[in-house]
Amino acid sequence: MTQAPTPTNDSQQFKASSIHASRLVWHPGVHAWYNEHCYYFLLRLRDPDLEIVHALTGLLAKSQISSFCTYALYGYYDILLRTWATVQKRARFVRLLEEQRLIERVHEFQAISINYLWMNGAPSAQDVQGQCPRFRGDIESVASELVGHNGKQSPVLDRLISEKLLHLKPHREQTSIKFYVALSRVPGAMEHPYETEEITTFFSSTDIGLRDISVYCGIGFANYLVKAFVESYSDVLTAMKAIVAKGRRLNLRPMTLLIANNDAPESDYIDVNWHEFPTQLLQLEMTLGMRYAPMIAKLTEEERQAVGNLYHQHSHLLGTPFEPIFRALFTARLDQDELQLQEKLSFMVRLEGLLRKFFINAWQQKISGGDWFQIVTQEGAAGVNLSPDKNPVREYTLGDFVTVTDKLIALGHLRREDIEHTLQSNWRKRLDAIREPRNAFAHGKFDEKQYVGKDWPSLVEAICGVAPIYNTLVQMYAGNDSNGKLS
Repeated sequence: MTQAPTPTNDSQQFKASSIHASRLVWHPGVHAWYNEHCYYFLLRLRDPDLEIVHALTGLLAKSQISSFCTYALYGYYDILLRTWATVQKRARFVRLLEEQRLIERVHEFQAISINYLWMNGAPSAQDVQGQCPRFRGDIESVASELVGHNGKQSPVLDRLISEKLLHLKPHREQTSIKFYVALSRVPGAMEHPYETEEITTFFSSTDIGLRDISVYCGIGFANYLVKAFVESYSDVLTAMKAIVAKGRRLNLRPMTLLIANNDAPESDYIDVNWHEFPTQLLQLEMTLGMRYAPMIAKLTEEERQAVGNLYHQHSHLLGTPFEPIFRALFTARLDQDELQLQEKLSFMVRLEGLLRKFFINAWQQKISGGDWFQIVTQEGAAGVNLSPDKNPVREYTLGDFVTVTDKLIALGHLRREDIEHTLQSNWRKRLDAIREPRNAFAHGKFDEKQYVGKDWPSLVEAICGVAPIYNTLVQMYAGNDSNGKLS
């Protein structure tokens, strides 16, 4: 293995604060192996302002995108933004971008193939992806810890550079000018045979004053994007004459995009720890909001499966009176916020009040064989450790209501279907399941369980289990109708 050149201190970093600075750049094939794609966004603003660079940086951070370059442009368009992102990260960014009223027009370009012509002897993306499993440990140690900082060449960096998975982008003089050329096919024209190869050969072998050339082939606002440096603005004109002539022969029309901000932040990171969300977790993120994406991303594989399955199982509760509680179960888990969880579990107090109302109404309307109050206190309370002097309306606990109702059904004073029609057939089992969290909540022992940790799945099952009862009773007694009729 040949010894790789030792990068300078600045180039040890994957981020530069100037378009002229040297920095480390991953081979596009490494990005592809981690399911990252290269996207460009061409923006025209309603009110041009260079502060938009900082605003876009914020949107990218919210989208979990860390690898990007933001260029201010001369001319009709104001910003050219380059990102490396997974499909889901790109979708998050597009959603945020669409919400920005500052943007008048946006066009997108997705690179299908990339050829960094300044990478001497660079292998193909396919060859690099074949190498990635072998060097995965090295790649992830560099990507996660930025091995080799402070000007010290590490064996890991040395290997990756020598194997051409990692490259040192050359430093350019401060007077150099960076620009892009977007080549778009003339409407109605067909693609020429071997067009991509011909474009690449033209830029790699024709001396038209360009340096550090990169050729992107893709779809979107152009068929090709070409990035390069020149020494002066007159060199741009010289190069464009040759490019226009070549484009005319291939039915490709060029558009020149001159970079205006030499201090454009540039970075090339790979997020090796990111794993795309399965469908259930994507739906959860859409429900809770994008700010929960980082919390979801931090879940272990086992936690992801549990959270995703529980959301999928109970998502039908969205759009019901139970929705605020349902949302809070997941936001509290992701925020690790026990107080938030306790606040929403106060719904159990309301549920008890609704159940009391329901049982009183059921006894009043459905008990047969005499005066309901006398039957409840004399027969229903007999043999179940309840005093006949205890007033059902004012003194019965929820447990008392449940016990006496069972007794009245056994005695034939109530029909089981009269209760189950409203509370469903397994209502006793559902109510029993929330007894433990209800008692912990009521008696200040909530912190004795890990309800935003390992005990969270069982809590969700129990709480969502009573949601149908809660929803039915809330709707039954809407408007505080204490005389709700039972079917």
